[in-house]
Formats: sequence, structure tokens, C-alpha cells
Amino acid sequence: MRRYALALLLCLPGCCSSCGCGAAAPLAGGPTPYARCAIADPPAARSARVGDLTWRIEDRSLAIEGLPESFPIALARGPAPFRDPVALGSLGPARLLVVLGSLGDDEATTTANVASLAQLEILTLILAGGRDDPAHLRAALDALESPARDRVIDVSALRSVRIGTHLVLVPAAGAPEGRYARSDTACGLGADDADTIADALGDPAADEQRILLSWAAPTAIGMEGGDAGSASIAGLASAIGARHALVAWPESHAGRVLASADAVTAFAPALVGPELVRADGSRAPSRPLLLTIGSSGIGTTPAPDSP
Repeated sequence: MRRYALALLLCLPGCCSSCGCGAAAPLAGGPTPYARCAIADPPAARSARVGDLTWRIEDRSLAIEGLPESFPIALARGPAPFRDPVALGSLGPARLLVVLGSLGDDEATTTANVASLAQLEILTLILAGGRDDPAHLRAALDALESPARDRVIDVSALRSVRIGTHLVLVPAAGAPEGRYARSDTACGLGADDADTIADALGDPAADEQRILLSWAAPTAIGMEGGDAGSASIAGLASAIGARHALVAWPESHAGRVLASADAVTAFAPALVGPELVRADGSRAPSRPLLLTIGSSGIGTTPAPDSP
């Protein structure tokens, strides 16, 4: 059924960004087909102000100004596959909300969830994950009107998010090689896409801190105690010089911040929905995790007011 849908999709002419037809990103074939969200058309060049922050998109790069050298963020993934409405109150001291995929398994749910995020007073960065169809996400963003549209930015097709002079977030959207992607038109990240990201960035400057934004973790301990991270994501992290990462999968580590040597990986909990019971019996509440990030990377101690 998935392959029939893919064949039909390839035959459709003139798809628009909000028709739900998958035209928002080129498609990759092979044993696990996926949408190549990292090389989709980037957002149009523009700038805006959200609260005391200003941001500008140009040439696949987002620049954010107005943040201190170190600042708190809220980290989460969307509620999918659950359809719980996203109703967030105050995010405490967070200056940014970072949402790593799972915005909805259909266009209507995705649109409703993105609209809810746009009601927040702080800037939200969205990265598409292995559950997300880029056409659904683009339709949701197209439905926003000013000033709400200025508060939500899809960074999936960007190469960098530059914050101040020393901090760079590096987006890597989708499930590695399409594995664990929800469908043939959900977001994936192939080896060529990872190479494109690394080549665009080059080597980091001496005083530059890079943090990888990825749906999949470069390294993690799985539910049975084995390595559940992605070798390809680990290779990308090494190529771009990123020892710190904000990730959403595997979900068995939701809400945790794992550190080893000089590497730090923070795992996003769900925005809303039932709490997750981890393999060790501990529980992860479905609410954003507050972290401090900055020129030193990700703080290993959750920010105040974190669950």
C-alpha cells in the first residue's frame, strides 16, 4: 500500500505546498522510501521581531539576535501519534521552544498543533522528524497569519541557526535513511543529505559551539541496554564538530540528559499526552524539558522549573 501511494504521488503534476501531496520535499526510493526534507526548498528570505528577539532567514541560515551568551530553552517533541490538543501555558524562563518532530499524523492535526504553538509569546523552532509529512507541515505553516507566522519557524531545510556570535544549531531533519519513518512520504535523512549539511557548514571556527538538532540520536542506550543511536547521525555530528545534540528518538530516554566525556545528548519529552514509562520503570511526564544552552553547549543540569 505504501509503494502504491508513492507511485501515485510521483505521477501527480503541479502539486502545491498546501495540497497534502508531498511536493514540499523530493522523494527518495530504495527499501525504505522517504521525503528528503533537509534538501527541500528553504523558507523565503525574511525577518521579523518576536518579543525582544529579532530573527532573519537568508541563504538557508537563520540568525537570531537578542539572546545572552547562555539562556534557557524548552525542548519537546510533538504529541503524535496521540491527538491530544497542544495547550501550553507559560514555559517559565524559556526564551526559545524547540520542537523535534511528531507534530501530527495527518494534515488537520498538524495544522491545529502548529497553530497552537504560534499562540505562544516566544519563538518556536520546528524540526521535522520521522513521523512528519513535509506537505502537512508546510500546509500548517501556510495557514498561519501575521503575527502568529513570525513565531514559528521550520528549520528542517536550513543549514544553520546562528545565535549570537558563538552558538550554532545544526538541523538534521528526518529518520536516518528512512528507517522508522511513518510512511513513504515522511521525512528521512540520507547519506547524501548528511554530506550536503556537512559540506555547507565546513569546519567550525575556534570559538564556535555547534549543537546538532536531530530527530534521531547520534548515540544512546536502547531499551534492552544496547546502542540504539544512529551511526549515520554520529558520523554527521563528528563531521561538523558537534559534541552536543538535542534529539527526540529513541523515545525510551525522553526527558533525560545523558553525558559521556565531553558529549551531551538531551532527549525531548512529548509536549502533551500520556506520560511515558521507560524501560527501567521510571516515568517521563509529557511536558517540555527546560535546559540551558549557550557557547558552552548544553548544560547537564536541567534549568529551574524543569520536570
